[in-house]
Amino acid sequence: MMHLLVRQTIVPTAKVKIHGDTGKRWRPPVGEQRGHEPALPANNHARMTTRCPYTTVLLPEPCRAAIVEHCRRKLALELHRGELAERKAYGLLAGTVDGGIAEVVHVEPLRKNARGHGHFKRVMDAAMNAHAVASETPLDRRGWVADPRELFDALRAFQARGWQLIGTYHMHRVAWEHDPLRDTPTRLDHHLAAGSGLFVCIVSMVDPTHPRLRVFYEADPGQELSLRS
Repeated sequence: MMHLLVRQTIVPTAKVKIHGDTGKRWRPPVGEQRGHEPALPANNHARMTTRCPYTTVLLPEPCRAAIVEHCRRKLALELHRGELAERKAYGLLAGTVDGGIAEVVHVEPLRKNARGHGHFKRVMDAAMNAHAVASETPLDRRGWVADPRELFDALRAFQARGWQLIGTYHMHRVAWEHDPLRDTPTRLDHHLAAGSGLFVCIVSMVDPTHPRLRVFYEADPGQELSLRS
């Protein structure tokens, strides 16, 4: 999943609105391809995850299409300027929350991956070693960290339009024996999203002709949200 690692520096300075902001450390969005992993212990959910303040995510068809197109394009390595040649797709979802519904109004694909840089690399390496398992991609090349400048610019643009950052999305593309659809969050996804106050949209591109989208609050498998268009 995508990791929002820059909470303590960029977000307070910019004074941007993030839904569910509790003042806790904010990690940028991250994702990767992984092999078989054990289920997250039930007591870990209670320790790490907050309860979602809404029950439904409204994802209009144009926004859904934008997410899927981003994933398809990255799978085919049809790159835009500034993008790395990686079959990874991560992005931000901006919108509003009213009562029991979080409505997505804008999809912001991310282009730059800061995962291999300095402090971000050390934090992500530690998270991978603790929560990920061996797969086809080496641990030190898996995952995504939102580039601080790109993230700052996106959040500032959201604020100018009266939007909040309400969620993130990322792609799973490799089928696992125990999870052939890959449409649920992993243990690592949940670890990275816990405490963020954001929902995570998992985009299964195992079969690119039939993409599957599901949403989970803080990437908690026990808190799947209703997804409507």
